Amino acid sequence: MKKTTFFISFLICFLICNAQNSQWINYNISNSGLSQNKINSILIDNNGNKWISTGDTVKAGGGVVKFNDTQWTIYNTINTITPGDNIYKIVIDENENKWFATLSGLVKFDGTTWSVYNTNNSDIPHNYIQDITIDNNGNKWIATISDGLTKYDGKSWTTYNTSNSDLPNNHVHGIAIDKSENKWIITSEGVAKFDGTNWTIFNEYNSELPNNLVISIAIDNDQNKWFGTYGYGVVKFDGKNWNVYNSDNSELPNDFIHSIAIDGNDNKWFGTFEGLAKFDDTGWTLYDTINSELPDPKVLTITIDKYNNKWIGTWNGLAVFNEKGTTVINKKTTWDENMKIMIYLNPFNDYLNIEAPVDSKIICIEIINMENKRIKTLKNVGSQRKFNLSSLPTGVYVIRVKTEDGSIIKKIIKQ
Repeated sequence: MKKTTFFISFLICFLICNAQNSQWINYNISNSGLSQNKINSILIDNNGNKWISTGDTVKAGGGVVKFNDTQWTIYNTINTITPGDNIYKIVIDENENKWFATLSGLVKFDGTTWSVYNTNNSDIPHNYIQDITIDNNGNKWIATISDGLTKYDGKSWTTYNTSNSDLPNNHVHGIAIDKSENKWIITSEGVAKFDGTNWTIFNEYNSELPNNLVISIAIDNDQNKWFGTYGYGVVKFDGKNWNVYNSDNSELPNDFIHSIAIDGNDNKWFGTFEGLAKFDDTGWTLYDTINSELPDPKVLTITIDKYNNKWIGTWNGLAVFNEKGTTVINKKTTWDENMKIMIYLNPFNDYLNIEAPVDSKIICIEIINMENKRIKTLKNVGSQRKFNLSSLPTGVYVIRVKTEDGSIIKKIIKQ
């Protein structure tokens, strides 16, 4: 199965990212091989590869992007058997298999073969999967949008819902597993703790949880549970005491907590709809689009690598941040010389010429402005090699030419 591989020009990355300081590196569809700017989840495997899930229920495209600090590889419905391009979560098992939670089922990738589990070929109760977590026994715990929680042990499926268990609600947003192998399940009607036999429910009526709609969860080094709510801030639970942090009683910038991550120093990082917040249990540090290079205020996911770089997925691109300076391995990305695509005359007036090898079919051409907006897409170009771009205002753009063998990105200037 052919992979779509992107080699991105160092020159374009320099032109787009030049204004960023050493603490931040930003990636988007105009300066990288990202397939879409909306980043839902980020996984870093044992080899340091970043697996980035993208997808928007409104926009087409997305899929999964693998980034090894040099090369971008896209996996989507065009070049794999994945059932959909909207992917919400990625996890990795002890055998290095990647598992993807999608809107269209559960997907496994072993590096060669893709396997799809859905309601047609398995006992999974719903195809819309919001989260997946793997326990120490290799069981996959799967959160569905309306049919509860499912455990998959590699052979059989066991579903827990409001009819056959004490799960408070069938809309499950996520799962976290503590050191004692207790499963902490966040739902639209509170939090459930499941030890394999017994259920303990926490909600706004029997605890100090400020609201039942919990959308994110993380467990810190001391086994405190941190719950992100939809509009009521973040809650710390140490097993006995509850502490609520919101925009009224703390420096938290927003009460919609979409993601939580814990770094190696036990700092808590919160992704909100108004920026990124760091909490060291004493003070708060805020990063937004005004005081930092954060590309978008809506932070959807945060993953932290072994160098303490924060990989931040937003609604409008991917950011890498480190207070002490990013330590992303800076391999020089290069053109794929085998593609031999030529773009000329550049600068141009009305017409731009694009030449590709005879055996390399151009799938589409995208024009992106300096505000990172895709303003023109040309599809089904066939044997056409001269393109009328007279409708473009004068200025600097980025052109991405996609072929069956990959893609290139280059700066173009309309005079």
